[in-house]
Amino acid sequence: MPKNVYRHMYITEELFDLRPEILKESILACGVPEDMAERRVRIDSAFRHSLVKKSVDQCEKRFFTDEILNFPKP
Repeated sequence: MPKNVYRHMYITEELFDLRPEILKESILACGVPEDMAERRVRIDSAFRHSLVKKSVDQCEKRFFTDEILNFPKP
């Protein structure tokens, strides 16, 4: 599940809102047909509830060497 991969990242609603556009752009740049790119973006959006955090305090390190990633406001 993606939650385990992203649990050390502080992903806000605002940051997640940028994701579909960037993802679709990247997929199309790789030559994937538009209908398949849109399908992948829809699937990705289903993980919003697992990835978005209300506070950096909700972040957890996955490994001892991890740092909490807190991205600047987009």
